Amino acid sequence: MIITKSKRGTPCLWERGGGYNTMGGATVVAAADGSAKHAIYIRKGGLLINGNHALIPIAVGDVVIRAYHSRGDFVINVSAITSITDNEAALECIALYSSGEWNNPSIGEKYNAAISACVDKAMCYNCAEPHYIQRID
Repeated sequence: MIITKSKRGTPCLWERGGGYNTMGGATVVAAADGSAKHAIYIRKGGLLINGNHALIPIAVGDVVIRAYHSRGDFVINVSAITSITDNEAALECIALYSSGEWNNPSIGEKYNAAISACVDKAMCYNCAEPHYIQRID
């Protein structure tokens, strides 16, 4: 997966995506324990609809969740980051949801919040904000 570098050279991925009328897709980044990560940048202007919303620093062990749907029929891929080079992160699939079932149901509660946020983001019509980041209020 192609990564983005922050101004200071930190490897990052974007939380991105959203829904259209009958289909959608999203990418969410979580820590190795499934918790939300702190975003170093949140886009507030420009074309936000179904685009890049939050820039999140990544590390080996973090989890990338990608969800796609057509008329509510979902394919969800949960992958762990195994290595990071100058311009890409290597991912290893740890669970896949397709045709209504998980190939690895043992992922259990650890990633439920992140998976749910990714599904919500993929269904969020014209999404313009992040769904799974650590918020500091």
